[in-house]
Amino acid sequence: MAGPAGSRRERFSTCRSSSRSIDRSSSSSPGSGPSLVSDAKTSRVSTPSILQMQPTECGVVSLAIVMASFGKWVPIAEIREKTGLDGNGLSVAGVARAGQAFGLEPHIYKCETDALGGHDMPVIGWWERRHFVVIEGRGRGGWWINDPEAGHRLVPEEEFEAKFSGMIIEFKPGDAFEPGGHPPRTFQSLRRMLAGGSSGFTACILSSIAVIPLHLAMAGFLTYFVDRVLEHPSKEILHPFLVAVGIVVILRAALSFILSQTQLRLRTAAGLRIEVALLQKTLGLSDRELTLRLPGDIQQRIPIGRGIAGSVVGSLSMLPSRILSILVFGGAVFLISPVVGFGVILASVAGLGIVKGVNRLLFELNTKSQVAMASQRSTMFAGLSSQAWLYESGSVTGFLERWTSELASARSLSQQSSRARLFASSGRGFLSKLVSQVATLVFGGLGVIAGGVTIGELAALQLLVGHAESALGGVIGFAQSLPVLKSNIARLEDIMDCPDSSTERNIVTAGRAGPPGLEFEGVPVGREGFLQGVAAPDVVTVIDQCPERLIPYLSRRLSGRLRGPGTISWRKTGSPEDGVPTLRVVHGHCPLFPGTYAENLGGFNPDRSHEAIWSALESVDLAGRFEALPLGIQAPVHSVDGFGSGEDSVRLELATILIDAPQVVVVASGMASLPREDAMGLLDVLAKNGTAVLVIEPGAPVPEGAVRLAIESPAEDER
Repeated sequence: MAGPAGSRRERFSTCRSSSRSIDRSSSSSPGSGPSLVSDAKTSRVSTPSILQMQPTECGVVSLAIVMASFGKWVPIAEIREKTGLDGNGLSVAGVARAGQAFGLEPHIYKCETDALGGHDMPVIGWWERRHFVVIEGRGRGGWWINDPEAGHRLVPEEEFEAKFSGMIIEFKPGDAFEPGGHPPRTFQSLRRMLAGGSSGFTACILSSIAVIPLHLAMAGFLTYFVDRVLEHPSKEILHPFLVAVGIVVILRAALSFILSQTQLRLRTAAGLRIEVALLQKTLGLSDRELTLRLPGDIQQRIPIGRGIAGSVVGSLSMLPSRILSILVFGGAVFLISPVVGFGVILASVAGLGIVKGVNRLLFELNTKSQVAMASQRSTMFAGLSSQAWLYESGSVTGFLERWTSELASARSLSQQSSRARLFASSGRGFLSKLVSQVATLVFGGLGVIAGGVTIGELAALQLLVGHAESALGGVIGFAQSLPVLKSNIARLEDIMDCPDSSTERNIVTAGRAGPPGLEFEGVPVGREGFLQGVAAPDVVTVIDQCPERLIPYLSRRLSGRLRGPGTISWRKTGSPEDGVPTLRVVHGHCPLFPGTYAENLGGFNPDRSHEAIWSALESVDLAGRFEALPLGIQAPVHSVDGFGSGEDSVRLELATILIDAPQVVVVASGMASLPREDAMGLLDVLAKNGTAVLVIEPGAPVPEGAVRLAIESPAEDER
């Protein structure tokens, strides 16, 4: 979606000023494109399936689809970063500017439906005055669109006429446009996710391949038993035969046990590795990226890694042995009966055709289902966190109706996906069984009657056909799971492709002369002015009269979390190893996670000294409170202790800073809630550790020797 309804009027006026109407006469002239006035003519340009993961990125995804159709594949995360996409989405003009940034020449047109034929497809269309879709062209009975929300579909004429909002963006490759990139590569992504399990995969592959000659041996034993042992029974033949069969059975069981145990360990390790990497990446997302995602969406993606590991490890580790089984058992079947062999091949081709037919549908259904489930979970989390408000405002019924509607939508999409998979697997299985069994019984039976095939060979033939079918079914089943796998990987890559801001600091290092410290030049503070000065180590520096509404922005800007006008630099203290400084922001609250207080205060670092923790607690006047607990700092976190809110929470946050003193501390909130003498004393303690303390919190008590900096007013010509 493109943004809130309140900004539509401004958005459309911008588009009209930069648009031009289509000359109707030239739209149907020769050489100007296919005329779509006549229903007899159809013209469609197929575009790749790329579905949006967030509610407001339809414009970004539509642009990615158009660029991919021109041969340039760009990750969605890169487009979001370049366009600065936020929770309001992109306007029509914004999508056009984004295309220009990638070398495309955009043209915005205001036109009616019957004039679309004069344009080179695909184009991006404005849909229901709230959404972007890619229009691929005219089809029989309607128009083909690639909807970032719903995928490919043929929209009937009447529906298209009602929903098309009369504005399109047509792109043409410019001189700066360079095709490149590549479509999402499932196997490369899997290889990266499953890195570190090569030895386990090798063990699985060798174990599964070692079973193949044992299966062949069992087929040979079956032929020998039916044709020789049953016709001429004797102890001299039976005893060695049973011993040989027993050895083969034991070996097969041992190899199967090794295979299953190795796969279990691989699945567990791979799932854990993927989930940890995804959570680590999520914690490193920038503020802008986090605002694009609902809490339920992030929570819903974490278990996807475990699902990928569970579905892929077995299939990938068995794939080489299954391919080899097809060749070995298929060759054996051909040796016994070529007709049966051709029947198995025919059934396999038909099965692959069915799978290919539902691949795109499965990809789109799975992606839509995941997005719907994320929305439903986000609504549920919001309701649980606002329980009292829902009851007090009388909104419980409306909330439940909305949540039920979202849940029903998610379940409906899941059922559609399950039905499509069931159709593909059932149809494939039916054809495979029908063709192979009929061929085996009819032609094998005729061979027995004609004397060319023994009963033992017929029994072995059925066994070999079963092994070949099982291997073929595994390979085709893996092919059938690829659309869902691609969809799930795309949801993970949507986060993994984002730039990591956990260690990113938009702070430059300066080696020029002058006192060390954090220097800021021309950093704007709203419309009030800009900051100019230095926060030096061992000193408390105060920004006077900083507007409270700008504190969140300014704290992120000064800590280097946000880009913006002006320069923030760190003057080195003389050590050549000095780079970007270590920095903490005081938010006025210390989150406490499950575990002990020692673990929370020490940042879950097992090597953190308890002496350092107790020393920091004494500095913030909390040591006595913890000594009163039966287990001291080893006590588990509990809300009844009262450390999770109010003044104690501020003191705990300051204690975590004192335990591992950073080079810069930006005080944004919390100090004003402490007694005046305590607040000034704690700021002095921070500064005495060699830290540059910068206070931007309005009303925070500061020591008498603090350096005060005023917000400098801009010149008249800069206002």
